[in-house]
Amino acid sequence: MVLGDDIGEGKSVMTTLQRLQDLLVKRFDLERKDLDPAASLEQLGLDSMGTIDLMFQVEDEFGVTFPRDADALKTVQDVVDCIERLLADAAPVDSDRGPVP
Repeated sequence: MVLGDDIGEGKSVMTTLQRLQDLLVKRFDLERKDLDPAASLEQLGLDSMGTIDLMFQVEDEFGVTFPRDADALKTVQDVVDCIERLLADAAPVDSDRGPVP
C-alpha cells in the first residue's frame, strides 16, 4: 500500500514497508539494510516483549489496533501485511464505488 496522495507535488510517497522500516530504525536502533521483508522479528532482536512494544508503536504510527492473534506475526512482511489489512478494513466505504480514498 502506498500512503499519501501528494504525487506530483514534489513530496515523497511512502509505502507501509518504508514507514515500518523507519519506525524500526528510529525506535529499535536497527539498521535499514537489515530490514528485509523476509527478516524475522526474532533475527532482528525483538523478543516477545520487543514485539509487543513494536505493536504499540505501530498502533500509534498507523492508527490501527492489532487483533489478539498478532502473535502470528513472525517477519517484517507479516507486520506489513497485517497493517495493510487493518487499514483496508478501517477505510470508509462508498456502497456504490468501494473504499473511499
